[in-house]
Amino acid sequence: MGELDTADRLLEKSKEAFALAVELYNRPTLKYHAESCSIFLCNAWELMLKSYIIRKYGIDEIYYDDGDKTIALTDCLKKVFTNDKDPLRINMAELIRFRNTNTHFITDEYEIFYGPFLQMSVNNYADKLFELHGQSVSDLIPENHLTLAVKRGAIEPEVIRAKYEPHVAKKLLSLSKQAADAAGDGNSGRVAAIYETNFRLVKRQGMRI
Repeated sequence: MGELDTADRLLEKSKEAFALAVELYNRPTLKYHAESCSIFLCNAWELMLKSYIIRKYGIDEIYYDDGDKTIALTDCLKKVFTNDKDPLRINMAELIRFRNTNTHFITDEYEIFYGPFLQMSVNNYADKLFELHGQSVSDLIPENHLTLAVKRGAIEPEVIRAKYEPHVAKKLLSLSKQAADAAGDGNSGRVAAIYETNFRLVKRQGMRI
C-alpha cells in the first residue's frame, strides 16, 4: 500500500469518527454523550492530521524515532499548528484533557463546562478539513447538524462537594476552573463556542393553539 493510499484511508476513518462524535453527542438517550463525543472527536482529529502529515512530509513523520508506534494527537498538533498560543491548540488541549480524565472521574457536570470546547472543536475540524484536505464536511453531515445540544448551567462548589466524594469533587472543580481560564473572555477565537437555539410557535390560519 502506497503512502497516499494510507493517507486516504486515514482521512476516511477520520471523517467516520467525526460523524460518530457529533451523532453521539446529540443522541438524547445516551447519558454520557459528552464523554463519548470527546473520544471520537480526538480520534477524528488525530487521523485527519496524520493524513495531512503523510501527504506533506512523508509517512515516516507519523512515527516516533523507534518506529514502534505512531505519534500521539498532541504531537500531531505540534507538527501542524506550531504556535502553542493558537486558540485552536488551546481548545484541543482542553479536549484532550477531558478525554483523558472522563474515564477516571464519572460526573454529570462535564457537559456544562466542556460542551463549548467540544462545539468549537467540531467547528475547527470542519474548517481544517477544508483547509488541509480540500473537503467539505457538508458532504458528510449537513452543516445545520453540526450544532451540539450543549447543556447550560453553573458549577456551584458547595453543591459539587455535597454531591461527590472528596477526590471527585476536588478534580471536578479543578477542571472547571482550568476550562474557564482557557475559555477566557470569549474573544479568543477558536477556543470555545456556545450557540443559542430559539424556537417559535407559528399559528397557521384556521389552526387552534
